Amino acid sequence: MILKCVGLSLDRKSAPAQIMALQEPLCDTRTGFKNNLGRPAKTDLEKRLDFVDGIERKRSTMLLFVGAMSGFFGFGFAGFLGLWGIFNGHLQNNYVGEPLQSGINYYPQTVSEMVYDPASPAGKCFFAFCMIGAICIMISNYPFHLRNAYVGDDDVYFGVSVLSYRAMMPPIGMMLVACITTTPAAKADFRDKVCVMIHTFGAVIMIGGHALFELHNLRSPKAHTRKRERTVRYICLISCVVAMLGFEICGGLAGFLPKKGVCCADVWRAPNITDIRAAYHAGHPGIAIQDALGYEGNKGELVNSASGVILVIKILEYWCEVFAGLFMIAGHIAIWYYSPERSLDLLESIPDHDEDVKVDDD
Repeated sequence: MILKCVGLSLDRKSAPAQIMALQEPLCDTRTGFKNNLGRPAKTDLEKRLDFVDGIERKRSTMLLFVGAMSGFFGFGFAGFLGLWGIFNGHLQNNYVGEPLQSGINYYPQTVSEMVYDPASPAGKCFFAFCMIGAICIMISNYPFHLRNAYVGDDDVYFGVSVLSYRAMMPPIGMMLVACITTTPAAKADFRDKVCVMIHTFGAVIMIGGHALFELHNLRSPKAHTRKRERTVRYICLISCVVAMLGFEICGGLAGFLPKKGVCCADVWRAPNITDIRAAYHAGHPGIAIQDALGYEGNKGELVNSASGVILVIKILEYWCEVFAGLFMIAGHIAIWYYSPERSLDLLESIPDHDEDVKVDDD
């Protein structure tokens, strides 16, 4: 027995039972209709493949741009709101409710310390924008879709290609940085220190990973990059690396110089019962509650804020980290801007599934 249905001819004896069971759905006896099992017409196959490939590439550029801009807003808004509270708010009180003797509000040493409280305005903005940015950059899969970021998959380390590392490591690092915040060292217990180490690991694979893979990309002859593009991306890369080195150097100096008597570092002390009562009687029950929590957890509370040389170093360290993140994001924006896929011209209409299929106007 032969089953005939619009280009399909199967012998019941040789055809699998699963195919023969679809005899009725395969045939459409309505006049003017054909069913090709979802396969595009042969004459349109190349057109449809180009269209689908173009959509994937355009989608990748869109997600990369949205992810990069979200990361920019995350660092930008967090820094702005945090610094606004420092320089435009009232003078902070110390652990017993008295104004800080330095006359300067506490200045965080890093962006992570600035946003360590997820309930603060800066913490909310940083978490939201960085998570959106990380997710968009990850699902853009841009190293596989953009010609100026594609270097082939021959370079493999531990069974994984460099393209896969680049597509996954920086956004995962950004997620870790956004989700696992740090705590000031004087207030950190063992568990907090473990979180700080995980946070630091995330920052390393986010910024350091981006710098390493970007250098590999720019030095690879397989990537389709132009001279001006390479110049811009090298500037972003070198600036990011310099900012990260400055961050590490300032961090080391901020911990080393106070031990040599350089003035003046932040002063922290674990409160006692007398301090809790003093803060309460001074009309600061909120500070008294913080002191009580610090007393029970043996965690330090702020006595006086940094000033002088140490304050300058802390400010430099903070802004070095900010600029390292911004230049990393600028590198992603440069990849988006110079990618040929950004200006890819798609067809003005989606190719029909099958031009022979009629669609009722009803």
